Amino acid sequence: MIEFRNIVSKTDKEYVQKLLQEDVVKKYIGDISITEYTKIIDVDSSYFGIVHFYFYQIIDAIYCEPLIYIKHRSIYSHEIIFKAINYIFGKKGVQSVIFKVFSDNRIMVNMMSILNILNVGKIEDVSEDYDRDLYIYKLDRSNYEKMVEDYSNYV
Repeated sequence: MIEFRNIVSKTDKEYVQKLLQEDVVKKYIGDISITEYTKIIDVDSSYFGIVHFYFYQIIDAIYCEPLIYIKHRSIYSHEIIFKAINYIFGKKGVQSVIFKVFSDNRIMVNMMSILNILNVGKIEDVSEDYDRDLYIYKLDRSNYEKMVEDYSNYV
């Protein structure tokens, strides 16, 4: 069972802090502060990664940019992304989810394609340290509702 858990124990906090110090995490999700929207990805009572939900408002529209780090590539990866999307749209008033995915993160690029999440832009050469571009994907509420209807096709 996949669950997004709050960071409650000392062990949870140590796990998240250690993960945030890893070079690969810094490379793909950057430096983040632990907040109430930082969750542990738990799969069958095992630490599997973290997700940080960044909510913001522009005029009357509420958006979310999730930062997701899955420690182990597995059969659960698509389900974790779908569960994150469900969590976001379960929040009152969220109109769109924005995913920012680096071009060298092939797993996430492929997941965006499989889930039919719209690629709305590309920023070239975004990093001095790595040769990569940044893809921007957007999922609005109407496309999310269609995704839920077709969920069996995505998992």
